Amino acid sequence: MLEKIILTNDHVKGLNEMMNDNHEYMGTFLMEITNSGMNPLDGVFCRGGELDADQMDGDEKKALLQMMNKYAALAKENPETYAIIQMHTHGRKFGELIQKYDPYWTIKCTESRQPGKIVNDKFYVSKREGGDDLAFKEMAELHIKKGIKFYHLFVHPEYKSEGTLMSEDKIKLTGYKFNPNNIGNVEEIPIEIS
Repeated sequence: MLEKIILTNDHVKGLNEMMNDNHEYMGTFLMEITNSGMNPLDGVFCRGGELDADQMDGDEKKALLQMMNKYAALAKENPETYAIIQMHTHGRKFGELIQKYDPYWTIKCTESRQPGKIVNDKFYVSKREGGDDLAFKEMAELHIKKGIKFYHLFVHPEYKSEGTLMSEDKIKLTGYKFNPNNIGNVEEIPIEIS
């Protein structure tokens, strides 16, 4: 299996539209595994905090969770055919200032990594208890334990763009697989747009 995310121009257009917002979005793709990579078959999305903060209508939330569970069940039952790719954005409305943390995968602070610092030009040390690194680790371990191939699509302003104005041409897509030995618990995988 080639660990590569394959997106169409329509997928990218939809992701770009989500990025023109000051809210984070999260979602899940059911991916078909092929010889050339992983292709999205279906996906569900919402604003990041809606699932946790009871901001979503009960029926809408139930339907979203049912689809996510359906994707996971298909990927578990057919591990050679399907994978799950979780997605989240660090968006900013076009024309607004990109904040220091927007372009980066957030990681937990440690004695050697102080909050607010950029590490390896790709990671931002979170001022909170945890970051994208801990959330991804938890979800990846949960899925992998169930025999599900699990990846992540991070949609964000390009690296080192903080302090400039957000625009569509600054959107970057980064694919990750879980690697607990790396900073951020991630290892990049390629993305192809066809």
